[in-house]
Amino acid sequence: MLTTKTYKTYDFKAMGYKFLYPKDKIKITIKSEKPIMGYATNSEQAGQLQALIPRYQSYSQKVDWGLIEPVMVMEKVTDSTKEFTLDEVGSLSYVVDGRWMSFDSMYDNTAPFSYELTIVKTGGPTEQRFDFQNQTPQF
Repeated sequence: MLTTKTYKTYDFKAMGYKFLYPKDKIKITIKSEKPIMGYATNSEQAGQLQALIPRYQSYSQKVDWGLIEPVMVMEKVTDSTKEFTLDEVGSLSYVVDGRWMSFDSMYDNTAPFSYELTIVKTGGPTEQRFDFQNQTPQF
């Protein structure tokens, strides 16, 4: 569940990817009852999101990211898929964020809503694989 005052982070480390590498490809699918913002950012920045809130500028339709430097962005999505390719090595988190709505009076009475998020690593030059089946224990 998400509200106009909450966000949720999904750390790629928890999915088994301690680091992602240049040319790794990630596909994100979001389905939500309300329009949400989804974005990939480094895990360090994701840990600071309580104080960093992306919002739309009142004089344009552009997002004011402040100190956040997203790698990929999906804006106001309810049913969308996007694939992106990484340029740098690093730890990554994906953020599903409803807080942008708190700055738009149209969403003042929005009840908590559900969403679905699918994250798939679709390709890249590196593969993280741990195969311990054929190892003989050493004592």
